Amino acid sequence: MANDAENTPVACIRAWHALREMHDRVSRQIEAALAACCTLSSTELRALVVIQEHGAGGIRLTSLCQHTDLSQPAVSRLVERLEERGLIERHIDDLDRRSVLLRLTAEGETLTQRASEVHAATVSDALGTLLASEDQQRLLEALQPPSNSQNPTL
Repeated sequence: MANDAENTPVACIRAWHALREMHDRVSRQIEAALAACCTLSSTELRALVVIQEHGAGGIRLTSLCQHTDLSQPAVSRLVERLEERGLIERHIDDLDRRSVLLRLTAEGETLTQRASEVHAATVSDALGTLLASEDQQRLLEALQPPSNSQNPTL
């Protein structure tokens, strides 16, 4: 257990900045790895993963906005890029013909799987060089809310 000296506001600020610096460093490594192997950004991968998680039923653009924390115009541009690359398709919703559903293509499925593996390996390698295995587990436990029973996503 941490002592009182480690719980000062200054210590809290230092810990926050160290965590942010680690996040930024690993994020740069992820971006470089995804660009090199898959010509994707982490934002594009996040969108592909969310679409994949919704399966054959697809996902509406507004839902994708909520899951990615991007604005509607940003998601529209993102979807256009992914569609141009043949990674996703738009389909008319059979239940509400005014709505469009987004689904991965076969190529999108393949690339999402490959990019997810690269993402995971990059994070694992980065954390492995920064933290011992037991420290990684403690970090995960410290950052995960106790009520969160779902697996974290990208």
